[in-house]
Amino acid sequence: MNDESSSDVARVEGLLVCDLDGVIYLEDQPIPGAADAIGAFLEAGWRVVYATNNATRTGDELVESLSRRAGIETSVDSMVSSAMAIASMVTAGPVFVLGESGLRVTINDAGFEITSDPSAAATVAVGLDRELSYDKLAAATTALLNGAAFIAANADPSFPTPSGLKPGGGSIAALLATASGVVPTFAGKPEAPIRDLILARVPVDGPIWMVGDRPDTDIAMAIGAGWNSALVLTGVVTDATEVPEAHAPDVVIDSIADLPGVVGL
Repeated sequence: MNDESSSDVARVEGLLVCDLDGVIYLEDQPIPGAADAIGAFLEAGWRVVYATNNATRTGDELVESLSRRAGIETSVDSMVSSAMAIASMVTAGPVFVLGESGLRVTINDAGFEITSDPSAAATVAVGLDRELSYDKLAAATTALLNGAAFIAANADPSFPTPSGLKPGGGSIAALLATASGVVPTFAGKPEAPIRDLILARVPVDGPIWMVGDRPDTDIAMAIGAGWNSALVLTGVVTDATEVPEAHAPDVVIDSIADLPGVVGL
């Protein structure tokens, strides 16, 4: 196993911001060569921060998932999620959560009460919810029409799996926005809240590379922040010709296994 805690944290040669789904693994299937690629960056003195738009897990659960799925060991300090970004944006509770336990726990750990009563909600937080029901959507709509703030994890319409694309958290946010007429504020990639959490993890004077599988989130964030970017073809995008010019990365690679060579490690 590759263990980030064994790297020399005092010597940071650069920062690798790494997406998870579609880059390191597809559900429980690791991307071949991903663990070795991360190991190459760590051995070269780079810091690796994992940035995911998946709001279904807590930081601890993301660490466990990375270890179990890909054999990569890290710490919560190296994890940044859209759930954490939502929690950083909430200014008032109680919070009505249209999402899974990871989002609820993350917001609650930030000091905000969670409510199932739409009439009591000051904020509605939305992420992927694989147990979405009409009643949940109706309750969240009521909360928004009562004046609650609307914060969504991301605008991602889908996420990659071994069997193909599945509806993402952005699809649920779009449902709620259509039903309520309220436009959400997004917390995850490519927006500033998650970018700011990433940069707060480690100060670095060296190069910053973003590696991801989605041009409109991963690559868009890198372009907006002035970072180098690499798009992998193991997730949402499988054909480089599908990438719009506005979100063109610095490099397109077959998988993260090729990235150490691109960077010159």
